[in-house]
Amino acid sequence: MPTPTADDFRAHSTWLHTNGADGVQLNAPSADLRGADMTGKNLASALLPNANLAGAKLIGTDFTGADLSQASLSKADASGASFKNARLDGADFSGADLDGVQFLGASLVGAKFQAADASGAQFDGGNVSRADFSGADLSGADFTGCQQVGIILEGADLTDARGLTA
Repeated sequence: MPTPTADDFRAHSTWLHTNGADGVQLNAPSADLRGADMTGKNLASALLPNANLAGAKLIGTDFTGADLSQASLSKADASGASFKNARLDGADFSGADLDGVQFLGASLVGAKFQAADASGAQFDGGNVSRADFSGADLSGADFTGCQQVGIILEGADLTDARGLTA
């Protein structure tokens, strides 16, 4: 899939603001958004499975309820972004800046967070089963009520992390 255009993003915004009565939901599987600056965009409910967002600027971006399963967000700056109730199974966040990100209720089964900065991130009520947090900064992160079967925490900074059961 080619890179979504500015018109595609505007149509999605219209779709969101009219509760689907007008505009079009962003549906861009395998989109190439490497290095894109999407700071502060509202991409709630966007369908971006297998998208490549490596190195993208996603600061404060709203991905609430979006599908980013199997997407690459490696080395992206998503600090302060919201992935509430998003589908992120198998997503790659390796080396990403996820400081203060909200993953509340998100499905992150098998996601990769190697060497990511997820300090202060909120994973409450989500599912991080089989996720790999090797070498990640999870200081101050909250996993309260989160499913955590088989997560990998080798070398992770768990200072003041809450709710971990592994």
